[in-house]
Amino acid sequence: MSLSSVTKTKIDNILKAATEQKNGIPGIIYAAVDRKGNTIYEGAAGVKSLKNPDEKLTLDTVFWIASFTKLVTTIAALQLVEQGKLSLDAPIDPQILPEVTNAKLVEGQKGSLTYHEPKNKITLKLLLTHTAGFAYTVFNHTIREWAEETNAGDEFTGKPEGISGPLVFEPGEDWQYAIGIDWAGALVEGVTGKTLSEYFKDHIFQPLGLTSTDFGGPLHEKLAGLHSRDEEGNLVPRDYPAIVRNPLFFSGGAGLLSIASDYLKILTALINDGVGANGTRILKSETVELMFQDAVPQFSKRLNDPIPAARADHTNVVNMLPGVEKGWGLSFLLNKAPLPTGRGAYSAFWAGIANCYWTADRENGVASVVFTQIFPFSDPLVLDTWTKAEFELYQGLNAASSLQDSAFV
Repeated sequence: MSLSSVTKTKIDNILKAATEQKNGIPGIIYAAVDRKGNTIYEGAAGVKSLKNPDEKLTLDTVFWIASFTKLVTTIAALQLVEQGKLSLDAPIDPQILPEVTNAKLVEGQKGSLTYHEPKNKITLKLLLTHTAGFAYTVFNHTIREWAEETNAGDEFTGKPEGISGPLVFEPGEDWQYAIGIDWAGALVEGVTGKTLSEYFKDHIFQPLGLTSTDFGGPLHEKLAGLHSRDEEGNLVPRDYPAIVRNPLFFSGGAGLLSIASDYLKILTALINDGVGANGTRILKSETVELMFQDAVPQFSKRLNDPIPAARADHTNVVNMLPGVEKGWGLSFLLNKAPLPTGRGAYSAFWAGIANCYWTADRENGVASVVFTQIFPFSDPLVLDTWTKAEFELYQGLNAASSLQDSAFV
């Protein structure tokens, strides 16, 4: 698949306009590939950081991709399921993850929190589908108050204590975006005896040919600047949280740094039945098929509820794809109907809290990423820019396809 120069220029101009307007995005990357890993479009606009406005953003700039990490951790866990070393549906082994099997249910408010034993057991599937009962302080007021009362820290401290919170609902009886996939990463470490960094490198990154994706290290030298938008919409530089600067564990939910071309290699395998652009298979085709099935149809109405903002400096209220019937696969959101931008039905997408977004459209054989580094999450300008760029991408692909078809008439 290829785009005309006219379409590429349109997308270039969309990115450029978003960075040049008042209080615009400091820097943004948008890129897309086909199911063979061929580049359809790639573009970078703006600067690497407002601290250094003369340094342009480039395609090899490193970003904190945060919850993009969840897909990688899920792939790792499913590889172990394929090998019979893990089960999706069996209760978590208390000898491997006592923190999960001993988790209590919390109720009440700060100063009057109470705890009791859950009646249901937690499984790997519940961890991957955000139905295990855990929560994030950034999206859940009860867990935020628990963290404040216990001084446990939060998911951004880079400490294990930050993800060791109690449950906020009975496992399997609700849906809430949460730290469950961090625990899935710990499960991978417990079963394999490798750190998550080692496992990712050996079984995902090196096999697919990734060169610039890891939990920090030398990648910090090429890291884009992080920014924060205040209540008036002004953007200012801010420091990265400890989970990026100095993590004390490998966060399978939010710890990775990466570049756009690397992450697109992972997404290529996702839209190509588990096979990367270099021909390396990392998952069985039937496993990929399972990932794209709605795993929580009983919570379809819940998925349409806006995700609250328990910490306004980190996130806006999140209302992804309003009015679109949604499902949840193994670690990502699914749009059950085609989108007006052209994205196909049952495409996957998810995000990183610093306003990074990815898509995997198996129907049309297109995967894409949007990279920025802005708090709070769900930034209106980033979402608008992404929507416009995606619309032009699919319009261009449809035009190229029509032109190709007419050549054979």
